[in-house]
Amino acid sequence: MASPTELLDQLLALSIMIDKDLTATLGKDGLTLARTHLMWELHRSGPVTQQRLAAVLEVSPRNVTALVDGLVASGHVSRDRHPEDRRAFLITLTEHGSAAMAAMAVRHEEFAEALFGPVSARDRAATARALDHARTRLAALMDEHHREGS
Repeated sequence: MASPTELLDQLLALSIMIDKDLTATLGKDGLTLARTHLMWELHRSGPVTQQRLAAVLEVSPRNVTALVDGLVASGHVSRDRHPEDRRAFLITLTEHGSAAMAAMAVRHEEFAEALFGPVSARDRAATARALDHARTRLAALMDEHHREGS
């Protein structure tokens, strides 16, 4: 049986491998992980304000502005005045951005199948429970740490 430290080490190794793969794959399209995260949110939610993106991505409005600037320059998103609030901008995926996200969604499904398809349904269920527990526990530990640090 694996110890808690061995499990954490495996998660960290997996995280590093996934990060390397994502960085290389996204870099081919001129994207970064942060820009892709923003686009993924637009893909899921549709057009939103920069303020809403900052809240969802949990970053500063200045950070979102920089991300959006880069994505406007690459043709992935457009920034237009909000039709109901002249002070706000609405960020929308362009055709290029929508096509990129559709292709990414297909690759995501294919990668998930390649990685976990051969795993039995029983083992996938156990893995899902363990990962959900780890995610929930990590969130609680982070909240506790930030409260102590405040």
